[in-house]
Amino acid sequence: MEPGGSVGFGPDRFSNPYGAIYLNIGYYTVPPGVYFSGDFTILAWVKEVSYQGGARLLDFGNGLDSDNVIAAICDMDSEMPRPRIFVGIDYNSASDYFPSAVLQLNEWYHLAYVLNGTNMTMYINGENVGSQDSLIPAYIVRSSSFIGRSNWYPGDQDANAYLDEIKIYNRALSPDEVAYDMTVIKFSKKRNSLFNN
Repeated sequence: MEPGGSVGFGPDRFSNPYGAIYLNIGYYTVPPGVYFSGDFTILAWVKEVSYQGGARLLDFGNGLDSDNVIAAICDMDSEMPRPRIFVGIDYNSASDYFPSAVLQLNEWYHLAYVLNGTNMTMYINGENVGSQDSLIPAYIVRSSSFIGRSNWYPGDQDANAYLDEIKIYNRALSPDEVAYDMTVIKFSKKRNSLFNN
């Protein structure tokens, strides 16, 4: 991954120094790849420092309105976390979904975005905050993929947040598995453990 803007490391939720990524209006570029096709789960610990409209945990696609898989942490209008999937370049094909919770600043949250078939569910701190029908991401290479940046930049802002234990699974985790991931303590941590099967 290649960094952009101001990036570094900071304390994680256990106050371990340099235990989490800190994006201070910064981002990482992810190499091209087929990261999504069908069911998936995105997990991460997130602590927002300021509300940046449109800030992403991740946005993997081929530019704006082009096969994007989005896990926003601060929607442009509502300041709520928001998953969204585009298929092709048709804006009307995007699936919209807003959970009913705003992340408070400077607090750690465990976020889970789970696609199971055509159902998208979001969990905050292990609790289901809502589900909605969703599109299914296409099996394609995505070459414009970011941690902390939107494909709609500069209209959407880069993240100002701490991120930890970002994981992508190629299956839908169960509610029990999401809850387990939130409660388990990682004694052997990896700073950039991004992709898991």
